[in-house]
Amino acid sequence: MRRRAFTLLETVLAMVVGMMVLATALSVMLAVQRSDRVLSDLAIEQSELTTTQTIIGRALARLRAAPNGVVREALPDILTSDEITEIIERPFGEPIPGLAPRFILDDPQGSPRLELVCDRNITGSIRPRSSMDDLAGSASIGAGSLEGYRAAIELRDREDGSGQELWWVPLPPPNMPDSVRFLDQTLPEPTLLCAHIASLKWTGFMDHQRLDHIRAIESRQLPAYVELEITTTGGLYASWMFELGWTPGPEANVPEVPADAPARTPAGGLG
Repeated sequence: MRRRAFTLLETVLAMVVGMMVLATALSVMLAVQRSDRVLSDLAIEQSELTTTQTIIGRALARLRAAPNGVVREALPDILTSDEITEIIERPFGEPIPGLAPRFILDDPQGSPRLELVCDRNITGSIRPRSSMDDLAGSASIGAGSLEGYRAAIELRDREDGSGQELWWVPLPPPNMPDSVRFLDQTLPEPTLLCAHIASLKWTGFMDHQRLDHIRAIESRQLPAYVELEITTTGGLYASWMFELGWTPGPEANVPEVPADAPARTPAGGLG
């Protein structure tokens, strides 16, 4: 019995059909991979948003404001009562010499930033003083001597240029006496909150006003609520309203230095 072979036309048609099936299977596989990658990226961004909400909410509920009356005591005696009241109640007034704000909501050069002082360390481990610090030969304090922990929540550009990152950055206490040095290296390392920021906006609510510039020293200068709106590079959007809580008190436990001790300019730590 003689077998009939495939014709050239049949062979070509089979090859074409086979290539179409393979191309379809390949496109489906690539689509599934892209979908998995997108879902994985969105899961990472959602986790980052949860971390951001938790840390910021914890910080805003644990603010450390200056005791009431410190602003009035620092102002010149020549000011009238009305002038003093206006300065105290001004949401973003001029800096007061010798007093550092405990809460600053600002947008310098289009980069929203929040600086605050909390009554405890919110994130990161406090590092102990080293033996080298103990031999420094001058009055010095580290983060372990703080009663208020200052930090900035600020945006930084990503190295690959694909958006911005939101960081929690511990800061040393300002306005330290010349005779006392604060050891910056005892502060916790900065903590990355969210690595995929497309846009961010802070809004403070104070006396029925929506403000994006606030400077506060005492508790009565703090806004009642703060709103944070975030959009991630993956398209996720979050809007949170935080109610502020605070405890008045000093920011740093500064040791007493003898009056005849030589004055020095704070060096900010060793190394």
